[in-house]
Amino acid sequence: MRFSFLLVSLLAPCVLGNKVAGPWQMLFLWYAYQLDVRANGTPAKIAVGCVGTNSGHCYFDELLQYAQRAGQRWNGQSGVGQDLKPDVVSTADSLTKGGYVPNWDNEQLFGKGSNIPQTLAKQWGELIDRVQNIRSTTKIDVSDLVDPLKLAVQGTHEMRLMDNSPELFKALTGYLGYTPEQKTRTALNGQTIVEVDETATQAKHSDFDSKFPGFFAWVDNIKKTSPQRFKQSGLKDFVLHNNAVQEIQRFETRLNAGCA
Repeated sequence: MRFSFLLVSLLAPCVLGNKVAGPWQMLFLWYAYQLDVRANGTPAKIAVGCVGTNSGHCYFDELLQYAQRAGQRWNGQSGVGQDLKPDVVSTADSLTKGGYVPNWDNEQLFGKGSNIPQTLAKQWGELIDRVQNIRSTTKIDVSDLVDPLKLAVQGTHEMRLMDNSPELFKALTGYLGYTPEQKTRTALNGQTIVEVDETATQAKHSDFDSKFPGFFAWVDNIKKTSPQRFKQSGLKDFVLHNNAVQEIQRFETRLNAGCA
């Protein structure tokens, strides 16, 4: 699929806090933490300093609050309570309705002095590295935790796609001179993801296949030569959100491929 791309020439810091994807990101963090607890008996790689009321380990809301940066505390309640394996979809829905937005402190997640940059790529890359290390070294069955963890990443990817869809269509329309055709699919939470229907677009506009390869160079040129237009046209937001989509897709692919 031509839209499974990484905008190498347009790399920029990705959007960390996201109100639609954030709840799913928290479910990913929770199951990563539970994986660590299961494999090591006590957290050894993820949120090591989170000392909660579950025999020293943290329950869901305790981890949620622990991970947040100072001054970014969430005032809601997840409803998870002491459930160590909450349903991913319904819990994400509850967090969404409660207005939860993640703003994680990397020193809380990875330890004091870890010096992991506060970017989506670095933050998630480090979490995925630690998850994969646990999966590859533990001799304990952790499949019941890995499956919901993957589901949380899938949901994160879907919500990032939904969030970026209007900006993608706007950017492509500005470049092509016409609006690409649409197709839809249903996300895990029942919402509709709108994507570009490449086949239908080419059938309606015979120049689509030949014109599309210049899209990224067009965006990059505007970024370099017309910074104000790049920002005001929405292309800057498109690049930021699209890079986030691609980072999450890369991590999802890695998780689904095994434990390397």
